[in-house]
Amino acid sequence: MNWEDCLACAEAQDQCRYHRGVVAGMEYQRDLITTALTDHAAIDQLRQRHAELEANAAQSAAADASTPTP
Repeated sequence: MNWEDCLACAEAQDQCRYHRGVVAGMEYQRDLITTALTDHAAIDQLRQRHAELEANAAQSAAADASTPTP
């Protein structure tokens, strides 16, 4: 729902709790993305975690492939 059409926002003559939360969440997400794109330590940690997830997925796929189906 758009904040301009929100009855709670109109009643409060400001953003309601829901829309304040949406804005706060979007700002938090923007900060995380900015950090992930600019902080070299964060980039290294993301790459390492991505490699771990890929290795786990490959192990799971290999285990599923080696399991005989009845």
